[in-house]
Amino acid sequence: VAVYIGGEITIFNKSYPTFINQIKQQISGIGCTFTTNEAEADWVVRLHGTTQEYNTMQKCSYSTFVVMADVAIEIEKKGQIIYSGNVSQKGVHTINTEQAAKEAYSEASKDIAVRINEIINN
Repeated sequence: VAVYIGGEITIFNKSYPTFINQIKQQISGIGCTFTTNEAEADWVVRLHGTTQEYNTMQKCSYSTFVVMADVAIEIEKKGQIIYSGNVSQKGVHTINTEQAAKEAYSEASKDIAVRINEIINN
């Protein structure tokens, strides 16, 4: 099974290609191969992710940054859209909002990988 995974993932309008690699790593166990050409793929997964600052909390000299990551997912097989949905996850970090965004995407990648595995395996 050939799978194409692509799209645009950003952290505060800055490209974040690591997310797509995380997804590939998490679904590689289903025995698929990855292609960089949509036309060659049995399954096409398109992702569009954005982040937004949700909250910053301060207690004494410590700050906690909270960021929401929203990822739109579209899964297509042979030109037919099989699944279209959205995953939102919260990320929390004490360093900065960028690290909180990476945490949010890391959590979102787990949900997305489960959905992709379920759809491709059925």
